[in-house]
Amino acid sequence: MNRIAAILPARLARIPVLFALAVLLASAPALAATGQEETTRTSVLLDSGWRFHRGDPRGVDGRLDYDVRPVVERSADGRVADARPDEAVRVQADRAVLKPWVLPTANRFIADPAQRHRRPAREPDVGDVPFLRADFDDSGWQPGRPSC
Repeated sequence: MNRIAAILPARLARIPVLFALAVLLASAPALAATGQEETTRTSVLLDSGWRFHRGDPRGVDGRLDYDVRPVVERSADGRVADARPDEAVRVQADRAVLKPWVLPTANRFIADPAQRHRRPAREPDVGDVPFLRADFDDSGWQPGRPSC
C-alpha cells in the first residue's frame, strides 16, 4: 500500500503539466494566426464584360498595328498568311508599328539578358486616339466574349 501511495502523487502531479501542454498544442494555430490579416479569395472571370469594335476608328490609318505581315503572293500549301509568322522578321515596315513597345513587356520571362528587347526611348506616335483615353465611353460597342 505504501508503494502505491508513493507512485500516485507523482502521477497526479503530471496531469496539470500534460493538460497545459495539450491546451498549448490545441491553440497553436490560433496563436500563429494572431497579427496576420485575414485574406479573402475573390474569383474574377476574365472573359466577361468585354466590348468589341470592328476595325480602326477614323483617322488612325494603321498607327495601332502590332506588326506588318508578309504579303502572300502564292499559297501553294493552302495555308493562311500567318502559317509562317517567322517570315515577318524579314519584312521591313513602311510605317510605325507597336511591336517594339510590346515586346519588352515579356523581358521578365526571358532568362538570357542578351535575348531581351529594348523599349524605344520615345513614346509611340499613335496620335489622339479616342479609345486609348481613360475616360473613353465604350458603351456603344458590341458586348461579347473573347474566343480562346
